[in-house]
Amino acid sequence: MKRLPQLLFIAAILLISSVYVFPIWKIDLRAPQYPEGIGLLIWVNQITGQQPQDLKNINGLNHYIGMKEIVPESIPELVWMPWLFGVLIVFGAFTVYKNKRSLYLLWTSSFLGLGAIGLIDFYLWGYDYGHNLNPTAPIRVPGMTYQPPLIGSKQLLNMNALSVPDISGILVFLAMALAITALILLFNKKLSGKLHLLLFLSFLGLQSCEKGPKEPDLKLDSCAYCEMKITQLPFVSQSQTVYGKPYFFDSIECMAAYSQKSDTDFVLEYAWVTHFGTQPEWVPIQQAYFIHNKEIKSPMGLSLVAFKSEAELLEFKKTYGGETLNWNDVKQFVSASWNL
Repeated sequence: MKRLPQLLFIAAILLISSVYVFPIWKIDLRAPQYPEGIGLLIWVNQITGQQPQDLKNINGLNHYIGMKEIVPESIPELVWMPWLFGVLIVFGAFTVYKNKRSLYLLWTSSFLGLGAIGLIDFYLWGYDYGHNLNPTAPIRVPGMTYQPPLIGSKQLLNMNALSVPDISGILVFLAMALAITALILLFNKKLSGKLHLLLFLSFLGLQSCEKGPKEPDLKLDSCAYCEMKITQLPFVSQSQTVYGKPYFFDSIECMAAYSQKSDTDFVLEYAWVTHFGTQPEWVPIQQAYFIHNKEIKSPMGLSLVAFKSEAELLEFKKTYGGETLNWNDVKQFVSASWNL
């Protein structure tokens, strides 16, 4: 039997093993009272908060709207999922060892079937938590339910819920793609050459989707908030969705305003500002140092710039003055200035 399909199945099995190391899914919640977001991480055998107090805070919020408390120890799936994945991995290793097409077909069918059952179970779990509400809850909105999306974002009152695969979830989906590709190679020799090319192109596509700042096109790109053309690079900022879609902003103030919209898909971890120096460069927003100086003429007039280091900010401030801000200060300043 050809070597490539066997190698693809081995890669798929190794990717599945990642569930014992990384979280499978995450649910991110953002609201005015939680501008930095709170969220859940779903692992193969536990549910934790993205930050140490997140699960406790989410259970507190759920109490007020009548949702049941999330108690990981009482969720049976977290008990049998590690065993189920273990059986799948061992069966996969046995299949590769025997190297028979019938076993590859059975293993892949089992893998895909269990994946479908897992998604259905996750949907039903979310449905139960979002619909079976306590009728004596302190806050009751007639007709309102709080089921988080299976995948994607959804507005729940003043909170935006984003549900997406986390590291091992993405790797498991990739393992499915590899297993299906290997099966096609095994059962259809005519497609073998074409799929070699497809795998190569897919690799290039994955490379292009890596998270990281992208350069704006000054002829085409407009600000995602105010829709003005991007023209002055020293003031440009950008954010990306969890899927890698970029949004450019002509100024820091526009990105700050955009991040506070009720339906925003802004993700703090995927946002960058331009270093206001002789050599402009992208700086992760969580590492940037901001200053407000009325002598600076930013595109939208709020006179905000950012620096990549505190030393460079202080050097600028020593010469030109200004007020030092952090990202939360920037958002509050923009909100007050524009009555958001």
